[in-house]
Amino acid sequence: MLSLLLPIPYKNSMHSGKLLLAVSLLAVSTLFCPAFAQSGPDQAAEETELSTLELLPEHWRHSIIKEPVMHSELFVVEAGKPNSPALLFIHGLGKVGVQDWLSSMQSLEDDYRVIGIDLPGFGLSSDPVGLYSPENYAATLAWLMHQKNIAKVTAIGHSMGGAVALKFAHRHPNLVERLVLVDAAGILHKMAFTKHFAKVPASIERFPKFIQKRLYNLQDLAASLIENTKRFADFSEHLAANETLWGVMLRNHPNTNAALGLIEQNFSKSISEVTQPTFIVWGEDDPVAPLRTGQMLAGRMDRARLMVIPDAGHVPMKSHFNAFIPLLKEAVSTHRLPPSTKAVQTEKPIVSQDKLLCRNEVGLVYTGEYESVTIEDCVAIRLVDVKAKQITIHNSTVSILNSRFRGIDYVGDFLESVVTATNSSFITNQALRVSASRLDFAGVTVKTQKTLGEAIEIDGPSRVIFSVSDIKNYRYTAYMHGDYKMQAGNLAFLFNHQSH
Repeated sequence: MLSLLLPIPYKNSMHSGKLLLAVSLLAVSTLFCPAFAQSGPDQAAEETELSTLELLPEHWRHSIIKEPVMHSELFVVEAGKPNSPALLFIHGLGKVGVQDWLSSMQSLEDDYRVIGIDLPGFGLSSDPVGLYSPENYAATLAWLMHQKNIAKVTAIGHSMGGAVALKFAHRHPNLVERLVLVDAAGILHKMAFTKHFAKVPASIERFPKFIQKRLYNLQDLAASLIENTKRFADFSEHLAANETLWGVMLRNHPNTNAALGLIEQNFSKSISEVTQPTFIVWGEDDPVAPLRTGQMLAGRMDRARLMVIPDAGHVPMKSHFNAFIPLLKEAVSTHRLPPSTKAVQTEKPIVSQDKLLCRNEVGLVYTGEYESVTIEDCVAIRLVDVKAKQITIHNSTVSILNSRFRGIDYVGDFLESVVTATNSSFITNQALRVSASRLDFAGVTVKTQKTLGEAIEIDGPSRVIFSVSDIKNYRYTAYMHGDYKMQAGNLAFLFNHQSH
């Protein structure tokens, strides 16, 4: 199995670089919005204008407003009573814009003031030249709230709109009363997000174990290939440094513009510092924004609650409307708000004497409390809600969710393995030791308590992808959101520009 885990070399040629870059840009648009790949911008705008205006109920109010942030003409639609609590609906990528929210808005207009917009570059709004980023969109929303004389709003965002709502609540906390994030996209690091598309479908479990093992190994090979496109994906980082150049190159391509602007955002501070009650609604089978993102958000945000809709995909308010609307109504109306997690909590010591040993297994799920966890020569093992003093993973692929590992001398060794951890922590006096492995951490804390301890020690060529995570030791505390490839050493040298 190890041969499938190692990086695959590729040729360093200008021709292949340009080709991969073009494919990457097209893939971003296509993955987020298949409709964009089927029609040009002019055709999309014409179709949107006809269908959007025809779909609006006669008593709804709509207008075009010139806004000064992105210098666009902003399409705004409103319904409900002006003095009722305000709900702001923020759409994701796609030419239809606010259309995705019209049915939900109709269901709530009797009790609320509902406001929907086409973000600049989408629907009936104009296409300004510039960077279509969550940061710029958040500033546009803040201007709109002041223009409408709205003191507080519940921000409801879907997909990219969820990321925009999160940034809006962080940058303008005085304007946002609570958050509703629906299948929010772009929160994970771009490499972790892209690898999601290599995931093996759940139906694989019906196959015999030896076939399962081969399919899971193929999945990991695909993930490894995706990781090796990093050299060319970095193009968007350089382009983002020049907003004018960005706007000129991506003019008339709003989905690509907004998608690339989204994946270049780091939401670590937003997620850590937002204190508004947050309700997270997710389609269980979302093929675009993995449920892992919702699980990470629920674990990292101060006052958050996750609600999952079974069998739903990326747009549950349309595909599973009858299941979605009760959850949305509960989120915007409930007085049972998620409690704060910032209160000091004393973690109970691990007292179990049980030892978990997994050897030559495929697709098993473990939960519970253990003295130690050892996984050797296993494929697609899941640890869910596990507590243990230490963990050893050798020549295996393992995913870890909502788990805590707290050791005295050391907490873990990852050798020749692929480990995906979400909303979990590793706390110890010594470093987490890694060799010839690939780690994908989202919402993970790695902490060393000993004076001379480093958080992660790399003993052999390894790769670590961090999404909205943090590392702590006696010298620093750092947000970690990046993709790091190392031969040996520790990660301390990376932190000078990230410490907080």
